[in-house]
Amino acid sequence: MIKDWKVIISTGPFDKDYLVAEISYKGEDWAELTEFGDVLKIYSKRDKQPWKLNPEEVIQVIKMAEEALKGRKE
Repeated sequence: MIKDWKVIISTGPFDKDYLVAEISYKGEDWAELTEFGDVLKIYSKRDKQPWKLNPEEVIQVIKMAEEALKGRKE
């Protein structure tokens, strides 16, 4: 369910000047998307097990993150 996802917009690393969307699933960091949309970093789970996610939800959340980044840039 989409309610299990959270998107937070923050600044990039200290030596960079750009925004990133931090995406978490059920309270665990899942991925980070740069404001340029050119890099999506997907993190491993804490327990080292594979992620088992609904692909439609993943696409929807990535689109939400892109929109949130666009809204912060304007």
